[in-house]
Amino acid sequence: MSPPGGKVLLRTGPGVRPHVRRGQLLLSAQPFVYVLKSDGLRVRCSYCLEKRDHLHRCSGCQVMYFCDRECQKRAWSEFHRSECARLKKVSPRLPPDTALLLARLIVKLRNGGDRISDRITDTRHRSFKDLMSHYRDIKATPRRMEHVAALTVVLRSFLGPDNFPNDSELAGMYGRVCVNGFNILDGEMLPVATGIYLSASIIDHSCQPNAAATFNGRTLSIRATEPIPDFTWEKVRISYIDTMADTETRRRELRNGYFFDCDCVRCSAAAAAPGSAPGGGGGGAAAGLERALRCGSADCPATVPLPPDGAAPRCPRCRYQDYPADIGAEFDEIARLTRTYAQDNTVYYDFCLRLLQRQEAAMLHPLNVYRVKTLDLTLEAAISTDMWERCLELGSKLEDGYRTFYGPCSPLTGIFYLKVGKIALYRFQHALAARWLRRAAAVLRVTHGSDHPVYAEQLAPLLQQLSAETAGRERGDELGEGGD
Repeated sequence: MSPPGGKVLLRTGPGVRPHVRRGQLLLSAQPFVYVLKSDGLRVRCSYCLEKRDHLHRCSGCQVMYFCDRECQKRAWSEFHRSECARLKKVSPRLPPDTALLLARLIVKLRNGGDRISDRITDTRHRSFKDLMSHYRDIKATPRRMEHVAALTVVLRSFLGPDNFPNDSELAGMYGRVCVNGFNILDGEMLPVATGIYLSASIIDHSCQPNAAATFNGRTLSIRATEPIPDFTWEKVRISYIDTMADTETRRRELRNGYFFDCDCVRCSAAAAAPGSAPGGGGGGAAAGLERALRCGSADCPATVPLPPDGAAPRCPRCRYQDYPADIGAEFDEIARLTRTYAQDNTVYYDFCLRLLQRQEAAMLHPLNVYRVKTLDLTLEAAISTDMWERCLELGSKLEDGYRTFYGPCSPLTGIFYLKVGKIALYRFQHALAARWLRRAAAVLRVTHGSDHPVYAEQLAPLLQQLSAETAGRERGDELGEGGD
């Protein structure tokens, strides 16, 4: 049984290994199960996940909201029929997002979902039971088992005892959800929902990926961001985590969330030579910038590695070594503060500014990962407080950092270009806007495609507005010259 949940667009098999070009769509898929995050219930449709000014509330449960009757009918058919009365019964105390996702999963599997599969190749299909559960790792992690126990209480109350999975089955479902779940992202690459995509779950992780996942509502698309010669699915890599982070943070997140250690080029380079100067390009360059300082000599552009063993740093080019005696301890404290603040949902501009000043005093390299992350946090804080000129200044400082840690052809890099270009256009800085928006177009055509709403409905109108305003300004200049 294989309904159209996932559509793999490349045929592979014995003797068939196509050359994949940058921007090529590899896979398009619908979720096996998914759930809108509870903080979006009143602003997004619970079925298509689109954000709307006017939504229609379900008259039964009074909890879920939908665009229109069509979305409500489709939701009723897929998942809402089994939960509507239950949600009404427990309202206003709703199940946590993970509990509601598991409830939908339990009901779906009980009603034949275990027979649903997505086709990967002509001879390979993937069903829910094929997903890795990391059952032993879940059982060996007290924090995870405490979560499973709490969810069991909630789910038994919500679903009732009939046909409820046993403890081992539930732990297996929980593990598959944790390890294989996708954050469903909006146009700004912010999570709005969580879903399981059967076909896409075959794709492994890299901190230096060659493909990217984007979403249009609940539809997942995987596109190549680099050419992939002699294509096989084993060569495709996406990033499961935020790659604008140091190796320690990335490793911890992957171990805690996915139970593996990454062996990508970037992680391997960091493990082989911690604190070494960047070299070799690509992942090696990013790894070497994690403990990078700038040279104190004004005319020396060299990158100075901070040794991890407490030894004094020295410029490999001009031999400059007049760094503060406590540079190692100060660097570690800056790293701790940056990691901590990056996890905070509330970003304060003044704090970011003080941290940037402290990083400058400690002579962090402009592309040091902690400095780049702090600049990114500062940009978000400046946007939230309408500091538009400061945003443009921060954008110019951030570009190389985005290209280094996310890659030159990443969805996040494209959205960054779009964001800064939009600000420049609204500040009537047309030359600057043209630079940013054209770069956004080059990246987003690859990562999203020109038919995606981010490109067609956000970027394209800005490019048209830029063209019209530029033409109008040129006509005005010509009239002014004629008047003279």
